[in-house]
Amino acid sequence: MKKKKTQKRDNILIKSAGQILKKIRTDKEISLRQLEEGTKINRGLLSRYENNEVNIELDVLERIAVGLNIPAPLIIVEWLKEKHPKLRNPENKIGQLLNELSKELTKGPVV
Repeated sequence: MKKKKTQKRDNILIKSAGQILKKIRTDKEISLRQLEEGTKINRGLLSRYENNEVNIELDVLERIAVGLNIPAPLIIVEWLKEKHPKLRNPENKIGQLLNELSKELTKGPVV
């Protein structure tokens, strides 16, 4: 009798966060080359992340956040707002909380 192999997933993949990363990077006027230097991630791969050609693992997302000098949760909050348009409605309570969280995350120093 064969035992089924179960794979333990240690890392969650984030889909479609690339446009958020690109917007943050371009708003901060950081080139792909500069981000490559700050993250040690090949700029070709960074470009593929930004164009949503490959999913981003959370540990990679954290490295990119460090390279962008922002807290990683900010990317996830912005991704949630982008992924779920109802959350952008000013009347939506969760959307309001996410907007407040975004503001708080951009205030202090990056940890």
